[in-house]
Amino acid sequence: MFTSFTGSTPGAFDSYDDYVQHSVLGLPALNSIPLRVDCGTSDRFYFATRQFVNQLHQPPAGSFSPGGHDASYWREQLPGELAWMAS
Repeated sequence: MFTSFTGSTPGAFDSYDDYVQHSVLGLPALNSIPLRVDCGTSDRFYFATRQFVNQLHQPPAGSFSPGGHDASYWREQLPGELAWMAS
């Protein structure tokens, strides 16, 4: 998740217009569907994810917890994510 075109990874978007077309920040449709967001506090996307969550009308399921953007973190989160999807 990126908060700006200039802050995105090179090649992630073809152009500024491509970024605007695909950005989920401020997307109204996300306020009408159930969401779960899990993010590690050491994840390189933590601040962008926190900004995303803060702009939602209702807090999503999930949490911010210690960890990074790696297999160890996601392995720990997977049971809760699967249970949420099954509910």
